[in-house]
Amino acid sequence: MPYGIIMVRWDDKLGVVVEGMHPKTLKISEDHIMRIFTTHAI
Repeated sequence: MPYGIIMVRWDDKLGVVVEGMHPKTLKISEDHIMRIFTTHAI
């Protein structure tokens, strides 16, 4: 069962930028966000 959902985009200067998440109280580290993004990009 998933804990939530996040939407991210890539910014050339900032890297991965979180656009939105549900629930708003979802706690996820920048390291995990980068790992998820990289895995899906490959």
